[in-house]
Amino acid sequence: MISAIDEAQLVTAQKFCALSCISRAGLHRAMRDDATFPKPLRTIPGSNHSRLRFRLTEVLTWIAERQELTTAAREAGRETMSIHLSR
Repeated sequence: MISAIDEAQLVTAQKFCALSCISRAGLHRAMRDDATFPKPLRTIPGSNHSRLRFRLTEVLTWIAERQELTTAAREAGRETMSIHLSR
């Protein structure tokens, strides 16, 4: 069982989606396909009826890393675009 102190540092799947601007389906896809995705915790270990929670610090780190990757990809795209336009 998760203690009250831990509970204050956890976010629900719904809050995760709101913070990261991804859909519920996107959340489940990322859980399945993204090795860097934060590992979910269950409120009642071993139970199929417990709700998923995520550590807030891991969520914020994952979001920041995705934003950095997106920014880097945009920068690389701009560089490639300027090379093609200068020819």
